Amino acid sequence: MNKDLQFLWWEERVESVYKQFLQFSNFVLAITFIINAFKTYFYPSEFLFQVLFPQTLLHTVITFTMKRFGRRSLSWRVGILIFTTEYCNAFLLYNSWTVDQANLGILELIAFLVTVVFELPIVKNKWILNLLVFKHLYLWHIHGMIFGNTTSKEIASSYNAVILVFAFCNMGYHQVSNASYTRYSYQKELENSKNRLHAITDAFSDGIMIISHHYEIKFYNQCTLELLQTSGERLSSALYNIEYLKGKKVSRFNNSNKLIEDICFLLENHDHVDTTLGVTLIGNTHLEWKAKIIEWENAPSVFLLIRDINQIVNLEASIANDKMKTLLLRTVSHELKTPLNSIIYFTEDLLGNITHLCSEEIEKLKIVSISAQMMLLLVNDLLDYSKILAGIFSIHKSFCSIKDIVENSVSLIRLQATKKGISVISRIDPLLSAGIYTDPLRFKQIIINLLINALKYTVKGKIEICCACCNKYKLKCYIEDTGVGVEEGSIKLLFSRHNSSYIPDIHEQGYGLGLGIANLLVKQLGGKGIKVKSVLDKGSMFYFKIDISQEILETEALESLKNDVGNDNFENLIPELSYFDSFKDVLIVDDMEFNLEILGSILRKYGIGYEEALNGRIAIDKVILQDAKCQPFKVIVMDCEMPEMNGWEATKTIEWLYKEKKIKSLPCIIGYSAYSDEEDAKYSLVCGMQCYLTKPCAPEKIVNTIIKYL
Repeated sequence: MNKDLQFLWWEERVESVYKQFLQFSNFVLAITFIINAFKTYFYPSEFLFQVLFPQTLLHTVITFTMKRFGRRSLSWRVGILIFTTEYCNAFLLYNSWTVDQANLGILELIAFLVTVVFELPIVKNKWILNLLVFKHLYLWHIHGMIFGNTTSKEIASSYNAVILVFAFCNMGYHQVSNASYTRYSYQKELENSKNRLHAITDAFSDGIMIISHHYEIKFYNQCTLELLQTSGERLSSALYNIEYLKGKKVSRFNNSNKLIEDICFLLENHDHVDTTLGVTLIGNTHLEWKAKIIEWENAPSVFLLIRDINQIVNLEASIANDKMKTLLLRTVSHELKTPLNSIIYFTEDLLGNITHLCSEEIEKLKIVSISAQMMLLLVNDLLDYSKILAGIFSIHKSFCSIKDIVENSVSLIRLQATKKGISVISRIDPLLSAGIYTDPLRFKQIIINLLINALKYTVKGKIEICCACCNKYKLKCYIEDTGVGVEEGSIKLLFSRHNSSYIPDIHEQGYGLGLGIANLLVKQLGGKGIKVKSVLDKGSMFYFKIDISQEILETEALESLKNDVGNDNFENLIPELSYFDSFKDVLIVDDMEFNLEILGSILRKYGIGYEEALNGRIAIDKVILQDAKCQPFKVIVMDCEMPEMNGWEATKTIEWLYKEKKIKSLPCIIGYSAYSDEEDAKYSLVCGMQCYLTKPCAPEKIVNTIIKYL
């Protein structure tokens, strides 16, 4: 036997017997008082003091003792029970000998029942148990037979016969006790199992409910009540009134929008497959309901799982909102870059042929070119800023010329700086002549934003940019100006997302998102952010470090630079112009006339023959037509976003035509779009494009890429 469980069983038995004995004692006290009161009526004087008062006082003392000292401990209660039981037996035995000999059998029966009910159940030792039974038989029978007080007729009486049978049966009371303990242990184990089950189910964050085939709720956990915002008494009515949200019913059992109808259907059809019923709204909580038929109490029942999906709903709404913002940004950037591409190219083209222009016109063209490039910078800043905040920003590193990046950046502010009388100086460490390995677009954004900031707050003096190599893994850049400076307390506020330090003497309009986006981009490139040293009214110095690599040989770096920024002696790679006059090897596809004119102008400049198409469907028709003439296109420059059929679908269709042998030659398709996301570039390659160029793109790079595949 389990000792702890056995002791607990015995303790509960003692408690139960003790409570019964207290009730019995109160009953005996009341009966004794009533009987003796009647006797006192007939024998008022002597019986009051000889019988009534002593017995009533004794029973009162016994009852008080049991209530007072029985609270102390289990041992006290056991002792009190044994003492009072033995006292009752002695009292009844004494009366049988002296006062009421005529009712000996009844007194003995009462004594035996008191012993069996209040004493034997609390005895754990079988020898003590047998000793108590033997003691009772001796005092009431054996002693009388030995000393002649009990006759054979009394022993044979019905009372005594019953007592003897019970007495000898109770000699084996420990077997009955063991059976009782076994039953108790089973009950305890069942109770513990139920408690463990309730503890586990109550710990669930999901609601659990079981409904029987008689439509009775057999089980539910605490979470069910919390989710349904009801009590156990009202759970049935609450379940009956629950309806699905409009359009959120998943099950197709019936046309009813009530949850209880689906539960009834499952109970009637006994479908054991897990079933998602639908979504309901209780208060402000969205609940998802799932059901399955199980066996419960040997009958089919519905097991319901209720889950709070508020977080999922909010997450889906947030994702949908983010997708909408991303789509909006992609669309806006595409629409902004398309006209910017035209402005930048044609202004650069005009500036390349300035012989017929006066100085004033040239200056105006330069302003237009700079403004367009500033606008492009703003678009890129906006896109990068939103990507960083959304956690989807990515870096695209390659070998690039730091000299070209710095000179291009300085050229954007040189015209304005000259007008203000400010000199712009650039210094580059000779060790960096082979180039650096970083993201050239983001590095250029950082430099331009810092230069614009310096120009904005500098009235006279100079702006100097210096790039030095700390080691072969780190590049350090300084942008120093002789501007108004920044107070020490305001330095830490410079890079706040929406903060612009107020400087009373300067009211110029800035460009881009300024220092905030520059600081974020530095961290994305492996730096720890932009540091500032400033003296009020004397100037400021902004500096940062980013990761670079110079482990690749200089020749490999230069080759990479040629592929990225174009070859300055590109004309040497172009074949004779007569070769291109014979055939139109290139098809340019774009829905914008401006973009077609730009690409056509570039190709005409280098003598490359081409045809045009306004969307993917027209492009496919021309590919089929030229292939039938045995004059297939070798290269297609394909815009991605177009009406009727976009560039990705057109590329897939052309590949399918080639695989199905509907065309003999497969042209090389170059993706050309204003979308700059890495996902768009990857998707273009998956669709079958050989490479991907982003608008606006340098003319040299466009021609270089086309010639590569001709």
